[in-house]
Amino acid sequence: MKRARAWSVVSRALVGAGVLAALAALVAYLALTWDLPDVRSLAERKPAPSNLIVDRQGRLLYEVINPQVGKHVPVRLSQVPLALRQATVATEDARFGQHHGVDFVAVARALWSNLRAGEIVSGGSTITQQVARNLL
Repeated sequence: MKRARAWSVVSRALVGAGVLAALAALVAYLALTWDLPDVRSLAERKPAPSNLIVDRQGRLLYEVINPQVGKHVPVRLSQVPLALRQATVATEDARFGQHHGVDFVAVARALWSNLRAGEIVSGGSTITQQVARNLL
């Protein structure tokens, strides 16, 4: 009889802990996402190209570069050589095709490297996270 009562107490405690964990996860999710912009507005946030000042013959006289963004010349993806695209993905996010925006392996590796060094020496952000950071 005592064992049944002990399991009953343990099971109630586990259910209570599970409910609290789910509630904490919901509160954390809402706290992190409540002020995020609508995804449809992201296209409006892309940086404008640099302004070019040219003479009557179309020769470049001056280029006005946004100091917060830097020189920005939009190009079509098809204009970027395949090798450059592949090199960028390999350098910035080697596991790009193996995660859905957050690479927990890279985050754990960066955390371990930074803890061992006692300072920030590595990051674990993905290309998706870098785009979000730059647009938001």
